[in-house]
Amino acid sequence: MIKLIKTQTRKNIIINIIMISIFLSYYSCKKQENSNSLPINKLYIVEYNYIINSDNDKTIFLVYGFSELDKYFKLKNAIYGNNGIYYYNSEIHIPDSLKNKISRILLNYRTDTFFVSPKKYRIYDGNYYRFFIQKNDKEEISIKFEPEFLPNDLLFLYKYLYGNRKDSLSKYNFDELFKEFEKKLQSDMPLPLIVKDTLFIKK
Repeated sequence: MIKLIKTQTRKNIIINIIMISIFLSYYSCKKQENSNSLPINKLYIVEYNYIINSDNDKTIFLVYGFSELDKYFKLKNAIYGNNGIYYYNSEIHIPDSLKNKISRILLNYRTDTFFVSPKKYRIYDGNYYRFFIQKNDKEEISIKFEPEFLPNDLLFLYKYLYGNRKDSLSKYNFDELFKEFEKKLQSDMPLPLIVKDTLFIKK
């Protein structure tokens, strides 16, 4: 009888050890997965503007640069250089120590908002900026901003993710993406002018 109890106790201990090991393994995998993937599908940071063509009074949409961060922290970004060339980098390494920080910041913003000058009337000749947070195929959050008015968390994202270009590609590599930007950013177009052409010029 005593021997049977000892055997049963030993089995229970082994089962408990196995269960704890499975739990720890699962928790570790989930933690690693969470730290290595964003809680969204994609993040875009876009710098853009509209100018009026003095020859025909039509409005032209301009893209000065963008950054794209996907769910697995692969970062692409580009900014216009010379002769139709965008300086481009798609191999920017984001250290593990910053991945959770970036995820937490993005989770703070769940609705469209803006961070621009509080002045009702002013002369502004700078570029426009947007964060597009794509949560899924049907939901996207838009944050319009001017860098100097960003809160510290979004300012960190802007400075850290929108930079470090080193390679170069023809502007035509981004045509489809820029057309998509243009559709989303129609609201900033000066009225009553109509967008006709898309050009890319040096800042």
